[in-house]
Amino acid sequence: MKPADLTKLSMKKAAELMHVDRAVVAELVKQGCPRNANGTINLYKLTAWLLVRTKGEAVG
Repeated sequence: MKPADLTKLSMKKAAELMHVDRAVVAELVKQGCPRNANGTINLYKLTAWLLVRTKGEAVG
């Protein structure tokens, strides 16, 4: 996958790349994770958003 492709992922593809269930990504969307105008997910922005939310600490 090209780096540019990581900026426009479906929720299903984002879940696959993150090795989580699609429900996890759906929950992140509910919590306000950043999405593109067309509803796709930018993996770089999602990662930054998660790091800010967790202050870089492990979750779980």
